[in-house]
Amino acid sequence: MSKGGKVAVTILLIVGFIFISGLLTAAGASKTFTGLLALGLFYGIRAMWKKPKVEESTEIKLDKTQKPNGENNLTK
Repeated sequence: MSKGGKVAVTILLIVGFIFISGLLTAAGASKTFTGLLALGLFYGIRAMWKKPKVEESTEIKLDKTQKPNGENNLTK
């Protein structure tokens, strides 16, 4: 997802949360429920912005297909 798309989705999620939390407060929902929704919103946005881990190995991989006593396709 592009950075502009992430910004737009983040803004929409925050505005939607404010709207929904206002409705829930007016309906008499508990603050604990609204807090849990806020926590879920936080972790959802955090997961969206998290960069994927790139595993680059710096070790050299050896060719272990050679036969013992120096017999391989290069010396024939």
